[in-house]
Amino acid sequence: MKILIVNDSRFETLVLETMLKELGLQTNSCDEYNAIEKARSEAPDLILVNLYMKEINGDVLIEKLKKVLPKGIYVLTSSNEKELRTKMKSKNVTTILKTPASKKDLKEMVKKVSTDYLSQ
Repeated sequence: MKILIVNDSRFETLVLETMLKELGLQTNSCDEYNAIEKARSEAPDLILVNLYMKEINGDVLIEKLKKVLPKGIYVLTSSNEKELRTKMKSKNVTTILKTPASKKDLKEMVKKVSTDYLSQ
C-alpha cells in the first residue's frame, strides 16, 4: 500500500513515516502546497492529511484531492479529537487518526481502511 502524508510539520511527518515504514508500508510526504501535484504523480492508495496547516485546513484540501483521486482513502489527522469527529461527518473523509499516534494505532487504522475499501 502506498501512503502519502500531507503535513506542514516536518517532525510529525518524519515520525509517521518512520512508523509506517517499520510496518512495511511505502510512504512519501509533502506539505500542503505540493499535495495535489504529488497525489497526481504518485497515485497513493491512502492519504494522511493533517487537519490544521498554515494555508489550508485538511478537510478543505481533501475536497480538492478527491477531484484528482476520487477513489482514494482519506484520513484526517489531528490532536483535537472533537474537531476530528465533526470533520469525520464529511463524506470526503474515510476515517480519522488522533495524533500523536502509536505504531499500533497506525497498524489498526491501515488494516481497517484497507478492509473497508476492499469490501466496497
